[in-house]
Amino acid sequence: MEPHTNPSSVIVVLPAMGSHSRPARFMASALAKMGHAVLTVDIRGHGKSVPHPKHGIDYGFDTFLQQDIPAILQFVNGRFPETPVFLLGHSLGGILSAIYGAENPGAVQGVIALTTANLRLKYLGLGSLFVFVPFYFMAKILGYVPGQHFGWGNPIAKTQVLDWARWAFSGRLRGSVGRHLEPVFASSRTPIFCVGFTDDHRLAPPHVTRAFADLFPKELTTYKVISPDEAGASKLGHFDHFREGVFVWKEIDQWINNHTNHKL
Repeated sequence: MEPHTNPSSVIVVLPAMGSHSRPARFMASALAKMGHAVLTVDIRGHGKSVPHPKHGIDYGFDTFLQQDIPAILQFVNGRFPETPVFLLGHSLGGILSAIYGAENPGAVQGVIALTTANLRLKYLGLGSLFVFVPFYFMAKILGYVPGQHFGWGNPIAKTQVLDWARWAFSGRLRGSVGRHLEPVFASSRTPIFCVGFTDDHRLAPPHVTRAFADLFPKELTTYKVISPDEAGASKLGHFDHFREGVFVWKEIDQWINNHTNHKL
């Protein structure tokens, strides 16, 4: 956790699928200097957090949503009881943050979703099946996906992969036990800031981050797509914004400050 004695907010950072908290360290330090307390989290099975998935060790979206995120927020609220809390999720972390914020009104002050895609095939295109199909069948056959061998950092749990891939296949985002989540997004009362990057061509191009933002009520949604030129960076992409995104971090700081109401 990036410390701060009297923070204006607490920002909880959730990683992308198969990633970990370390890439966010530059952003976390910058946001801490802007007056926020920042907690970067390895959610279950990611980075140093255990148990790592393998055959027989499984969990999915609902495990993160109903066990891990509530435990994290309980810790944060115990340490900063008077301070508003924001969830900042990267890619899959953005999906989880948005679901949690929508299903738990008042639990967090707002959500920031970085390079978070609407995974419907109508937006990603049929070429994305070359990722979804192998991962889906590996998860089914092996009981997990050895993501560390495919550039995804960590092993990935079976149900997590199935929850992720089924959104593409069915066109509907559902929880692990089957509840339909897009209507929950449409009725969310939690403000959300969705950020895309013009040079994230493969995993979350601007039209799919726009399609994700469109799932939420317009009056509570801020959407911004940022180019490297605008940010004064050589590249931003799906991960490079964590290293070169000073402009992005300032945008996040400004949005949070505009949506901060201290707890009563």
